[in-house]
Amino acid sequence: MESRKFLLSMLLTSLFVVSCSTPNQKIIDTTTNNDVPTKLNSIIQKEGQLSEENINITVYKSVYPSVVGINTTSITRDYFSFNEIKGTGSGVIISKNGYILTNYHVVDNAKTLEVTLSDKSVWPAKQVGGDKDKDVAVIKIEAPAALLTAANLGNSDSVAVGEKVLAIGSPYGLFGTLTTGIISSLNRNLPAEDGTVLKDIIQTDAAINPGNSGGPLINSKGEIIGINTAIFSPNGGSVGIGFAIPINKVKETLKNIQASL
Repeated sequence: MESRKFLLSMLLTSLFVVSCSTPNQKIIDTTTNNDVPTKLNSIIQKEGQLSEENINITVYKSVYPSVVGINTTSITRDYFSFNEIKGTGSGVIISKNGYILTNYHVVDNAKTLEVTLSDKSVWPAKQVGGDKDKDVAVIKIEAPAALLTAANLGNSDSVAVGEKVLAIGSPYGLFGTLTTGIISSLNRNLPAEDGTVLKDIIQTDAAINPGNSGGPLINSKGEIIGINTAIFSPNGGSVGIGFAIPINKVKETLKNIQASL
């Protein structure tokens, strides 16, 4: 029988911080883009019920400016030469100061990082900190605040099985791709090949593929409730079993990073 593997790369289990940011800057922007749930609730109250299609369109338009593509370059060495490896992933802007949330495995061992914003502008990025054990990392770009829209982080403790969710990211480098689905289960434990376990994560049937890692899982109010991190697949593509780190767990890691800056 063909073995099935979780497509998740996690190598170490320690929290680290690289001092490359301005002291006292807030990682999470709590004052930007918080009107998205209010707008959606207003539409629902006005029209009685918001159609699924309109939810998809409204949430996508609201959250898309906060989603970024991440391109990485890493160097490996064999006996005879150095080899350059390129990778792609996704992320979500969490502060107009340029802080971006993603998966640790997206940026781990990267020699260079480039971030593509929703306006297609490309910016060099530096890693600020992260937690390999929880597969959470923060990177930073020095882009004008006018180009940055911070996402609204929701409350993953209030989500329920069957709830509608949306994922935006860059599967196979296709920037800004939207997929939809539901929360299939909660409190899953996800083992990686190195023996590390991500605990109490969200399972979804929204299509998640390589390149979606680090992008947001979003509820129908336009709130980020998780960070897409892995899929369960026999062949490397989506089979409707994807996993996201609950945003409340991510917030705990962000507090640790913030305290260390």
